[in-house]
Amino acid sequence: MIQHHNKTTQTNAHAVILLAAGLSQRLGTPKQLLLRARLPLITHMLHIALKSGAEKIIAVVPSYLPAVTTAVQSIKVPANQLIVVQNDQSGLGMAHSLQLGIEALRIHAPECGRVLIMGVDQIHLDSAHVTDLLAAVQPIAVSQYPASDTSSEDKQILGLPVVVEQAQLLAWYAKLSGDKGLRALIRHTDITPHIVDNPKLSTDIDTPAQLAHAKACGWLDA
Repeated sequence: MIQHHNKTTQTNAHAVILLAAGLSQRLGTPKQLLLRARLPLITHMLHIALKSGAEKIIAVVPSYLPAVTTAVQSIKVPANQLIVVQNDQSGLGMAHSLQLGIEALRIHAPECGRVLIMGVDQIHLDSAHVTDLLAAVQPIAVSQYPASDTSSEDKQILGLPVVVEQAQLLAWYAKLSGDKGLRALIRHTDITPHIVDNPKLSTDIDTPAQLAHAKACGWLDA
């Protein structure tokens, strides 16, 4: 539950919530620790978050995988810039991780007017795409890419990474549920989001076959 604090004047600074507490059940090995250029994926994503100029970075990690926490804590950052949140209920889905991130945001970065929300497994995400999202003037900026599942009703996905005003994110807190809560909220909001198209973000690493393909293409270390 979110704790209510005294009202804080918010600035145009942004915080990052990195959602990295997934179970990787279909893959069979933790996505967070897959290697790209000899670095764990979670480390790669933290570097992108740092390059974005974030005031605070909140990494939500699984409590059952201490190696993920170790990888996060190996990043050299100024004191108090990086907050690690342990999720001991990863099975509840991404929405629970985001709620934990929002709770930490409310405590540690109430002055940040905007929040960049990232996942850990979009291996083609780069700083240029994040910069384009942060340049938007709308309250919500969202990534768009083709659905990898051809049977999906949605041919184009509006999903992570996204930039949302903190006030809007706090308003959505209680409505989050499951693994697609944020995506549904974005699609059905009255606010017209700024869309940044990036077809490369549709690449998934959810199954052993997809992982093997990514390694064969050189996107991840063999």
